[in-house]
Amino acid sequence: MAFERFLAKSNLAFDSLSDIPEDGAAWLFTEHLIKNLKQINVQTGEVIKNPNGYALSTARSYVGIVCRFYGWLHNSGIFFITRDKKPFELLICTRN
Repeated sequence: MAFERFLAKSNLAFDSLSDIPEDGAAWLFTEHLIKNLKQINVQTGEVIKNPNGYALSTARSYVGIVCRFYGWLHNSGIFFITRDKKPFELLICTRN
């Protein structure tokens, strides 16, 4: 849902992609998440900046969901990831 809201707010669609992943919707969403992270004092656990921002764990989860979303679109034949339309480098979304 956060991805959909970001797309609507940014006037983008899930297929707003090119051969350069950094210019596409998925990458821009990831940058949005990073810019809007909460900053927490490690020693005290208190939020020191952006209290309404995303927790790091939430941002990581959202990026994983977006990666799986594009994988599902591709595997379902709804949208194909090609050399000219790629949301990310495939290595980003693999688990070790």
